[in-house]
Amino acid sequence: MNDVRTLVKRAIKSVQSDIRWRYGSAEKHLAKRKARRQLPASATLADYEQIITTIVHNPQARVFVYWHEQRAYPTVVSVIDGEHWLVMLDESGFLESAFVIDRPERYLMRPQFQESGVLEGSTMSHEEIDRVLTAYETDVRFPEASGMELLDMLLKRSEIAQADREQLLTVEQRRRLAAADRVLALQARHFYASIQRIADLEVWRQHEGAPPGEWWWYLDVLAHTPVVAADDTPVPA
Repeated sequence: MNDVRTLVKRAIKSVQSDIRWRYGSAEKHLAKRKARRQLPASATLADYEQIITTIVHNPQARVFVYWHEQRAYPTVVSVIDGEHWLVMLDESGFLESAFVIDRPERYLMRPQFQESGVLEGSTMSHEEIDRVLTAYETDVRFPEASGMELLDMLLKRSEIAQADREQLLTVEQRRRLAAADRVLALQARHFYASIQRIADLEVWRQHEGAPPGEWWWYLDVLAHTPVVAADDTPVPA
């Protein structure tokens, strides 16, 4: 069961970071949504993906696992403008489909659907974000600290990332975050050495379902093969 929770968490984090369709499928899904009048005829793929983004970031969205041939498909259901939208993903976070359910309770009561709760959004205030950000700024100054404290630092960074995806950070908070990130990235080897003494970073990373975009969970990779992105933020190769 823990493996399934991790899979679901990883897939949802992936689609929250980046909407990915199977090759050639996006336009087909868009055309069907228009044909079903679930989207206006003038809707673009960007309009469709905005709906999907809203769904997978709604903290009150219901989360299910759909089972088919012993494979788990993470599924998120949310109400938009009175319509129940369903977003289904594969294990890697690629979109399987996103459409309106006409009879949601009847549809979701099928035994193939297993409900697992609701999404956990950030819903952090600017004051809460500032408190977590200040703690993160302090943590990155101490790469020799206990590995368990540093793992807590990485969890804080993920909280900030969720708030950033929800566009809750101020311009000044983003500036501070970028500065702290540079400190962490430049000392990735030292931070990883401290964590390695007490925990397996890869296991923690898998449990968190952290995609490559959450580079702070890949300090073991950065410690050996740092790559500098266009914004000067190192990410794993």
